[in-house]
Amino acid sequence: MAETPETQAPPAPNKKPRLENLDGLKGLCGVWVVIFHFLLAFAPFGYTGYGSGVDAADAAQVYFGSFPYSILMEGPFVLFTFFALISFIPAYLVIQRQNAEFLAKQAITRYFRLAPATLAAALWGYAAFCLCHPLHAAFNDAMHLPWMQALYVTDLSFCGALYSGLVGSLFFADGQYNSVLWCMCIVFVGSYLTYGVLYMFGRLRRRWIIYLALLAVCFATPQYTPFLAGIAAADYCAGTAEKKACEPCCLCLMLLALLIGKWPSAHYAAWVPPFLMYGVGNFFFLMGFVRSRIMTRIFTCGFAKHLGKLSFALILTHFPVLLYFASWLFLQLTGGGMGRAAAIALTLAASLPIIYLVSLVFHLVVEKPCTPLCNAVFNFFRKPDTAK
Repeated sequence: MAETPETQAPPAPNKKPRLENLDGLKGLCGVWVVIFHFLLAFAPFGYTGYGSGVDAADAAQVYFGSFPYSILMEGPFVLFTFFALISFIPAYLVIQRQNAEFLAKQAITRYFRLAPATLAAALWGYAAFCLCHPLHAAFNDAMHLPWMQALYVTDLSFCGALYSGLVGSLFFADGQYNSVLWCMCIVFVGSYLTYGVLYMFGRLRRRWIIYLALLAVCFATPQYTPFLAGIAAADYCAGTAEKKACEPCCLCLMLLALLIGKWPSAHYAAWVPPFLMYGVGNFFFLMGFVRSRIMTRIFTCGFAKHLGKLSFALILTHFPVLLYFASWLFLQLTGGGMGRAAAIALTLAASLPIIYLVSLVFHLVVEKPCTPLCNAVFNFFRKPDTAK
């Protein structure tokens, strides 16, 4: 979500937030989600998640039977890092400034920030379905992937795409027209959770007690744990911004986070939701990543920042390309006698430029115009005496 106001808000006077590396991290998250879905479609070895058809009793055996490749199949942790970043940036600014007034604009304009993108993504998925549905059907018949069968629907319509983009995806986690839109409900609700927590508790002296209390609540709603994790990590980073970071400690925190986030969910205790553990992992990861000089040096390069601007578009647009173009090309290559590994590599190489171009167009045509739209909406709703 590269152009969101919370990422563009100016720092407080005489305080320069050390946030330059977060755009690059968002770019990595976007690319990782693309690669994860590609591997899930063409080489899902060791996958035990949604739609895998693997019983809970057999999940550990399946996971470790393809280890270490199966580490790549634990993809949700990276997506949840993206969620945590949504709360991290406004939390950092609120805690550093001790001022939460700018959150009002975020709360008023959030729907208008997200709805155009979700609508465009739903329509993009519907258009791809209308043009290429036979390709997807042939791919389903050839690959026999249980998780893809769970997404395979045929009763789609233009009006349904409009409803999904404007209402269903944001309020009811509808991913029928574009599978990745299921996460937009989490983004939407999690954003308001962030604003509420920051406005009510962000300036309290002992707010860590509130964080611990909210962590207990996250056992009931674990999908929102990353937003709490982003707030708590931002609190730590803002409070230690003037102190020199211990680089080995930062790297250890990130390694601990990856161990937590990539640990096979089949090995969690029955009472521990995997989504909650992803959030806990993101807490440690952001504490180490933001303060690491090495990560700052790597993720502030121009290419990383460019991918960060496209990260939201990458996540929202890549799935129809994989379902239709990539599946068609893979079937053509394997049907022509090419080996599976070579066909997967060539399909990925051909798909990535198309995904990049689609996401670039999406960013320029859909995302960027949202900034003046949100400004107009906010100016319409704010009080006349503050309009000067």
